[in-house]
Amino acid sequence: MTMSTGHPPIPHFTNFEAVRQVDVTQSFLLTWDPFTGAGANDMQALQIMDASGDTVFMAPDLCVPRELPVGATSIEVPADTLADNQTYTVYLAFLQRFYTSTETVTDMNGVGMVSFTTEMTLSTGSGGETEAGEFIGYRLLPNGNPELTLAGTPGGTYTIQRAGSLEGDSTTWSDVEMLTVDGSGTAVFEDTEPGKSMPLFYRAVAY
Repeated sequence: MTMSTGHPPIPHFTNFEAVRQVDVTQSFLLTWDPFTGAGANDMQALQIMDASGDTVFMAPDLCVPRELPVGATSIEVPADTLADNQTYTVYLAFLQRFYTSTETVTDMNGVGMVSFTTEMTLSTGSGGETEAGEFIGYRLLPNGNPELTLAGTPGGTYTIQRAGSLEGDSTTWSDVEMLTVDGSGTAVFEDTEPGKSMPLFYRAVAY
């Protein structure tokens, strides 16, 4: 078996803003750029997971059945599939097959694939209540960048803001990054902006 030197493109969703406030009583589309260069043996897979890490929708899905052709650039999520006022994570993977065998091992199939996956946050209704976040860990990395661990609502989105000083009402906070907390309730942020000088102060604002 020889692993391919090539790789599939990185998946890219094209309707990110449209899924920030989904009406669960209506069906809706998830759309993305095409899997360019895909062959007949390649595939793509989509999965929606809730804040607890449970899968609530997937394609392809043989049990439904639900297909997702390798040339598809959208899929319809039926009405009432998701719960209202919740935050979900959508994963899209492009998988490029470079090996298939039905004879190497008796009564077993062998498959080799290279894949890239993209994720985005999907909110229904108001997205549910996102509680205030708390930094529970901090360290300076060997490259000099601050790294902070944030604890918050699973699936919740927070804006990380930074200030160079704390001077009461005159403190100026600047947005650094949007951070989504994983199903375990934590997320890690690294401030990679060049030219920083200490001291630096950070806060997380619930989205």
